[in-house]
Amino acid sequence: MQTVEGDEWAAYLPKVTTKPDGTRVQKTPYAGMNNGYFFPKDWNLYNTYYLNADQRGCSSCHELDETLMATMDHWVYWGNYDNEPIRYNDCMGCHDAYGVSLQNFQDAMHDHMNSTTFVDMGGNCESCHYITNENQFEMWDYVKYDVLRGITDVAADDVDVDITWNQDEITPVEKMFVQKKAKNNWGTTAWFEEDDNIFNTYTVTFKGEMDNPREMTIQQMIDEFGTETRTIANHCTINATGGAYIYQAEVTGVPFKKIFETLGVHEGANMLDAIGVDGYDIPMYTQVALDSDPLLVFEMNGERLDLQQGYPLSIWFGDGVSGGQFTRYLTEVNIAHSDDPGGAYNNYNQGVFGDYVDPKTKQPINTPNVGVLTAETGQIFTAGQPIHFEGYAHAFEEDVVKLEFSFDHGATWKEVPVSGTDKSKWVYWKMDIKSFTDPGAYLVKIRVTSQDAEGNLHVNDRLVDFMMNVE
Repeated sequence: MQTVEGDEWAAYLPKVTTKPDGTRVQKTPYAGMNNGYFFPKDWNLYNTYYLNADQRGCSSCHELDETLMATMDHWVYWGNYDNEPIRYNDCMGCHDAYGVSLQNFQDAMHDHMNSTTFVDMGGNCESCHYITNENQFEMWDYVKYDVLRGITDVAADDVDVDITWNQDEITPVEKMFVQKKAKNNWGTTAWFEEDDNIFNTYTVTFKGEMDNPREMTIQQMIDEFGTETRTIANHCTINATGGAYIYQAEVTGVPFKKIFETLGVHEGANMLDAIGVDGYDIPMYTQVALDSDPLLVFEMNGERLDLQQGYPLSIWFGDGVSGGQFTRYLTEVNIAHSDDPGGAYNNYNQGVFGDYVDPKTKQPINTPNVGVLTAETGQIFTAGQPIHFEGYAHAFEEDVVKLEFSFDHGATWKEVPVSGTDKSKWVYWKMDIKSFTDPGAYLVKIRVTSQDAEGNLHVNDRLVDFMMNVE
């Protein structure tokens, strides 16, 4: 430990970032030192001086979107809520799903140790890891709020808090996650220009093992089969724990079942493949698709489908099917026979067309999932005023049955029962905390329980941490 004199302590004050909307965020709380060390009176910089917390974790050095853009031709799903746009967790949501180690990439993870810039900045193993007393190298981003000091614990029964939930909340289009690519400078590819006549010119082909293959314009489908309007959640397959790659919309489209009934599909045609103009597709079992009662969507929230969300036509599935199946820019539906269940490769081995399974743990990555959408962890709130934030819970094909919130690092929990839900929709919760009025840092741990068709209960292995500062 180095000697620090006088005004030099200012260099160890926790970093405060001001966002464009004026919101302030302080990821590291103030914290005192244990007895037995000599520091200036009222010294409260343990986290920043001893743990060096502001200089640990990926986002302490990088804006992760800028890093991806600078280093590789990389797809990413970009969230537009009022939390962090890209976190370490979000990277691992995809990399864990595909079993791709970040260590394989140049200048990533352990390759940092070969970087002169990293070494010159004082980087070492503890820049990314927290080393436990058992010599386990945990990722700092996952454990930091369990090892940082200065967070006030309050028993669940002592917290004055109101929590409500509903399934009707609609996401504004500008908040919805979108797919972007680094080489496009994080722009999105719009495959079509908006055209008032596109319903009469854009066609979808239905082909494969059927007696009556068809090609129809959007307007022909509307005229022959009619339309329906539903509220459906779009939850990305690779949404990490606590991630923001989820939204809910009111969508209008042509019911696919009615089209299917006219195709004369052969009995053995067990695989459905919805293909986009961009070549995107994820095959799924025909019966699973039909059971979810899909819509060929052309309107979202009362307006024409957004260019970034698949204009002019996308396919949406209900009943908890993952957004990974929601092919945008739909141009072809192919229904065929396959003896290889691997053809439906999106978690087909569990009969689920939603969450991926971590290849190491063999556990679902985000079934169930829960997160905060309207605030960023570390956000600074005003003392004496209620603290309000909102979030979601979703479990794909499973039912969300319980929300739980802890305000003392998991020692006690406030339970919120959930019942009678529609798996096609998210569970949207709202929290108002009235008792965190004294200045300081507070932590909310969040977990959700889901239930599968056989009655088995599931909880995500990783909990969601939301830390707030009050001043």
